[in-house]
Amino acid sequence: MAAGLKVRDEVSMQGNLQLSNPHDWMNMGNVAVLQKWARQLKSLRDCVYDDGQWEMVGRFVMLVHPIKQYQVRLLKLVAEEAGYEFIEIDGASLIENVLADREFPVDAPALVYVPQGEWSALNDQGGVGSEKLAEFYEKLCVYLKRFASPRQIVLATTGVSYSEINSALRSVGCVDRRFIIPRPSFAEMGNAFIELVGRKRCANSLLDNPDRVGMLLSVEFEDQRRQGLLALGMQRAAHDQSRQLTYDDLVHFGVRGSADIDLVPERDDNMLKRVAIHEAGHALVAYFDSNGANVPDYITVLPGRGFRGVSVDSYAYMGEIHGKHSYEDSRHKIRVLLAGRAAESMVLGRTKIGTFGSRSDLINASAVAKELVGLCGFSDDIDFVDCTSKNLLVTEEDASPSEQSHVEGMARKYLAYQYEHVEKILQTTSGLLIQLSEELIKKQVLLQREVKQILTFGCA
Repeated sequence: MAAGLKVRDEVSMQGNLQLSNPHDWMNMGNVAVLQKWARQLKSLRDCVYDDGQWEMVGRFVMLVHPIKQYQVRLLKLVAEEAGYEFIEIDGASLIENVLADREFPVDAPALVYVPQGEWSALNDQGGVGSEKLAEFYEKLCVYLKRFASPRQIVLATTGVSYSEINSALRSVGCVDRRFIIPRPSFAEMGNAFIELVGRKRCANSLLDNPDRVGMLLSVEFEDQRRQGLLALGMQRAAHDQSRQLTYDDLVHFGVRGSADIDLVPERDDNMLKRVAIHEAGHALVAYFDSNGANVPDYITVLPGRGFRGVSVDSYAYMGEIHGKHSYEDSRHKIRVLLAGRAAESMVLGRTKIGTFGSRSDLINASAVAKELVGLCGFSDDIDFVDCTSKNLLVTEEDASPSEQSHVEGMARKYLAYQYEHVEKILQTTSGLLIQLSEELIKKQVLLQREVKQILTFGCA
């Protein structure tokens, strides 16, 4: 076999997978167009060569999918469905074959996958040379018609946008067919994961909320590799504890990862109190600033990798606002991020605030504030000045020194205003803040229903 060619053994290991089986592709989006294409390829497999038919099916196609991990997997399933061998060839070998008018040394029929590289780049990035690439682009159409299609060989590449590849390739006879697969819904992702874990292992809190499960996965475990490890970890938990898995179990894994670990409580009482107040501040402001819509799924003072405690926003709330963010949603995010530091200041005193405990919160809040004023055209005083036309000049590319100075100055003022608002929320709910922090110290972990109970009715 020529250098650069390799058969993907994973296809043969897939058994009798078919695109018509929803468990194979449900979490990868609506793939009806790929199912149709697979049937078209299959229909040509045993037919006398007809150039017109191959032009309709596509000699070189591009699969566009927003999640990179799904792209090759979908091509493998198409090959399996159509009865084609799935082969990968690197870009350098493709160029060599085309320029030498040399046939692919593969058994047909075959779906040949060519990952993007310098052969497809928008600009020549070196290594091949512009003259050689120009000759490759010029000969590719003829090559496909002469050597590929007559042997029932179809080429494919993948990406997240058709515009990623050189315009010379985006022409009739070259990469002239593309399949765009929209991102799967959260419910699709959740249902697929539940199937992976095993429905019989899952309690109703998982089975009845696939959209919430999918939202958590998209934030914490989007790629297939990590979802596989997560599913196995949950299966082991169900086996070891002889019970069904709940949504709370999934949230726990979302925070801690899929590793087996004995969680060691914070032993310093002063540090434990500070962490509890900090996390309680996040949770309290999340609840009251959203009018009860964002009740944290999970808050804890048990240390983990990179944190001493954590408060996790409601994944259901995140799913509700996903793709529909308004100014108020971004403002809410900033207020929640600032609330931990503000709670420490109010309860412990300004000079007792932890030095690095709020650093990541401040970094994230600063980034959102800069986006609001620098990219979205909001002014620092939008909350109390009836004017929305004050800061409409936004940066499109890298900001100039003067633009950067303007954005940073306005963002700094904006964060100060929001911090003052957070302080007012905490001052008016200080009793609940203390109750929540004390309950957190006692139980170490509070789940959403417990947080809501305290913030709604107080401790019993």
